[in-house]
This record gives sequence, structure tokens and C-alpha cells, in this order.
Amino acid sequence: MLVKARQVLRRPDIHRRSIIVAAVVGTILNAINQGTDILGGESVQWYRCMLTYMVPYCVSLYSCVATVCREDTISNQSHTSVTDN
Repeated sequence: MLVKARQVLRRPDIHRRSIIVAAVVGTILNAINQGTDILGGESVQWYRCMLTYMVPYCVSLYSCVATVCREDTISNQSHTSVTDN
């Protein structure tokens, strides 16, 4: 499983999708959490902004890797059961 996860992590499409999710979700969360500070010219806590983008990226990346690994496991199991019969 860990070897398969490493292989999936090398795929650019997985990272591209996670970056898109992080951009959308992170922007929405930053607008909710720090929107008044940003629009009002107040000081912005930049580490919070970065974390607000990093969390959805990591969640999306984990989700993509787990889904691909699970699909491969299911595919291999069904292929094995078909060839065993």
C-alpha cells in the first residue's frame, strides 16, 4: 500500500487537482476568517493565510491518494476472483 501511495504521489494530475481544491477552498476560508482584516487594511496574519491553503491541499491530496489506492485494490481483487473461477 505504501509503495502504491508513493507511485500515486508522483502523478502530476493528483497535485494539480489538490492545488485547485486548495485554491478554491482556501480562498473561501480566508475570506470568511480574515476578510474584514484584508478589506479593511488591517494587519493580516500571513501564517494563518498559508495554513488556510495548506490544510485543504493536504486533505485533498490524501483523499486522492487513498481513493486511487482503494480503487486499485478493488480492481485487483475483482480481477483475481474472475481469473480464479
